Amino acid sequence: MSYPQQFEANIDVNSLAEKEGSNRVAIAYVLDEAKKLCERQGCTFAVVMDGVRQLIYDNPDGPFDRDSGALLLNRIVSEKAEALDIPFVDLHDVFADEYRATQENFEYRCDAHWNKRGHAAAAAAIYEQLMGQAEPASLGGDRAQR
Repeated sequence: MSYPQQFEANIDVNSLAEKEGSNRVAIAYVLDEAKKLCERQGCTFAVVMDGVRQLIYDNPDGPFDRDSGALLLNRIVSEKAEALDIPFVDLHDVFADEYRATQENFEYRCDAHWNKRGHAAAAAAIYEQLMGQAEPASLGGDRAQR
C-alpha cells in the first residue's frame, strides 16, 4: 500500500518504523566511527538532535510519541549514544520546556532555520551537557531574558 509522503522535521516518516532495523545498524556504525575518529584526534564527540518543533507548537504539553515519526530517530540515536558513552542532547525536550514557558517559536517565519531563540536554547543545552553545569551569564544568561 502506498501512503502520501508525510514529513516531520524535514524527514519522510512514512517508512521509519518498517526500516527501524536498518536505521539502527546505520546509526550504530556512524556513531561508533565518529567516536573513534574524535578519540584519535583528541576531541570529544557529542550528538545533538533537533526537536520536532511543529509537534511542540501543536501540543506543547505532550505526550510525545517516541516510537514513531521523527522522534523515533531521536530515541534510537539516544539509546546508541548512551551505549557508546557519547554525550547526547535531545533538543525536543529542551524546546518543549522553553516553548511552554514563552510560547515563542524557535525558527524564522520564512523558513525552519533556528532564530536567535532557537540557537540560544540549543547552545545552553549543549553547554550544560558538555560542561555539566548551567551556562554562565556571559554565554547568554537567563533563558527567560531572551
